[in-house]
Amino acid sequence: MTHDSLGAAPFDALLERATKALETAASQPDDAEGFASGCDGLIQVRVSPQQVEFLTIDPRAMRLGTDTLAAEIQDTVNRAFQDLPGRAGDDGAESARAAGRALAGELREIQNDSLRSMTTFVHAVQDAVARLEKVRDVR
Repeated sequence: MTHDSLGAAPFDALLERATKALETAASQPDDAEGFASGCDGLIQVRVSPQQVEFLTIDPRAMRLGTDTLAAEIQDTVNRAFQDLPGRAGDDGAESARAAGRALAGELREIQNDSLRSMTTFVHAVQDAVARLEKVRDVR
């Protein structure tokens, strides 16, 4: 007798769908963007988790001098990365992904353990029924 004939198939399918959903959610890339502006709006930066998407510098910012301009650009880029939801320093998004991966693993273990337990239980019931039938046939 397989676990399908025991009525465990719907439970197994539910656990499988839940596990896949969690694995998918935990592995999806973060497509968030961060934005910052500096020098009273003369410098604007938009970043993704992996790179600077755009950097605009108003020509008036060139009057600042190279050292000052470089420092302002660096500060603005850093603030744009800090603006990213789910950035490395943000506990929320990464923690949620890690929790999703851990929960998916635990669901997989529960699924495997429950099927083994169900199979053991069914075999014990089948053995008991077989013994009862044997005792009945002897009488």
